[in-house]
Amino acid sequence: MGRPFGDYLMQQVVAPTGMEGAVFAAETGELPGDAVGYEGTLATGWRPGINRIHWTGDAGLCASIDDMMAWERYIDRTRDDPSSVYSKLSQAVTFRDGSPAGYGLGLARTRYWGRDMSGHGGAIRGWRLQRYWVPSERLSVAVAFNHESDSRGAAIHLLAAALGESDAPAASQAPLAEAFAGSWLDEKIGLLLDVRANGDGTVSAAYDGGTDVLSVGADGVARGHDMKLTRDGGAIRIDRPADAIHSIAVPVGSLRDDNIAATYRSPEFESELVIDSAGGSYFGGFKGFLGQGPMMPLLPVGKNVWRMVCNRALDAPSPGDWTVRMHRSAGNKVEALSIGCWLARNVRFERQT
Repeated sequence: MGRPFGDYLMQQVVAPTGMEGAVFAAETGELPGDAVGYEGTLATGWRPGINRIHWTGDAGLCASIDDMMAWERYIDRTRDDPSSVYSKLSQAVTFRDGSPAGYGLGLARTRYWGRDMSGHGGAIRGWRLQRYWVPSERLSVAVAFNHESDSRGAAIHLLAAALGESDAPAASQAPLAEAFAGSWLDEKIGLLLDVRANGDGTVSAAYDGGTDVLSVGADGVARGHDMKLTRDGGAIRIDRPADAIHSIAVPVGSLRDDNIAATYRSPEFESELVIDSAGGSYFGGFKGFLGQGPMMPLLPVGKNVWRMVCNRALDAPSPGDWTVRMHRSAGNKVEALSIGCWLARNVRFERQT
């Protein structure tokens, strides 16, 4: 069409909604106004979250709460029009087997308290946003933080209050929770499943991004909003229907010491992973067509499984811990690594040195 993306977005999408204060600001280091986004915690203190990203395509729109209210009013006005922008974005999408997908044409779809909802989160360093729309109630909630707290949890809490529902975890069978605790490896998808038993009887499960809190029923099944875990003999069955994940995780074996310091290359991504040892600890860093990243800690988890800590990303939240798996030759030498996180899975790096 020959027009910059920002101009097209403002003319075709933003202007009709009445979002009069919204602007297209692709340079995240030059946001309008005097607001500052912060990173940190109450324990560590807060510091400005500095962003210097040119971000356009799936982001770049800067809007106030007044603009978000105008957006929600626009959605309500056009709720019965199948040709409206939001109707097109929020339409149901299915996987190949016909099961509903949790993510569609730019928006997430979910269900709480028997009600269908759609929405999306937004995040860069120092900022968090979450909005949901509940069409059956003509109810919208938008939460914007200039710090890195859980905006999704806050939005669900507000929805629960408005609808007279509860967002507290269901009662959990504490004696059964310990059966899930530990580190487990999903060999098919290539991700670690870390489960911790909590003091209230629930379990916290970290798998492909954030942490899910699940309640263990009398049947021994741990259930959360997005995940279900079931003990299957000596393994755990993972069910995440919205992501079409139905997989098995096995216990991580006993720790084995290896010298993994070397250079590994991924032909697929034309990138290298350099692992070095310093003071008895291992660190790894990537370099390739996107540039060179920092060295990050590598922590042993168990036999042939390591964890690479990654707390920084272009998008937010960060990928978190990457799962690093060793592949051995017939002579038991580490000849390759498979790297995976919630954004990329089973990326193979061949040993070069």
